[in-house]
Amino acid sequence: MNSIVIVILLSTLIVSTYLCLVMPKKWGRARVVVFSFLLNTVVLSSAFFILHKIDARTFLKDDQGLFGSLGITVIFIFIPIITWMNMIIVQIRNYGLKRSDMRK
Repeated sequence: MNSIVIVILLSTLIVSTYLCLVMPKKWGRARVVVFSFLLNTVVLSSAFFILHKIDARTFLKDDQGLFGSLGITVIFIFIPIITWMNMIIVQIRNYGLKRSDMRK
């Protein structure tokens, strides 16, 4: 994979995780999942189209292994993966908050 794609994926993961952690506690889990999915879809789709407009030949290669040969289309594969990672992090945080409330 190209280093630009890796930076985009990591920055999207960090930003979307931060925004999901800042969400109000009154929001249900379903609303946070939908928000995270839509946020990741918008950010990664716009990054795909920007990279494709810059130079499609740079990011679309023939034969470079599993993710390398996909080029920038790997961005679309990572939308549900990043959303899933966000939900795991939010659940870990919620579990830690519930556990600390039980100790008091």
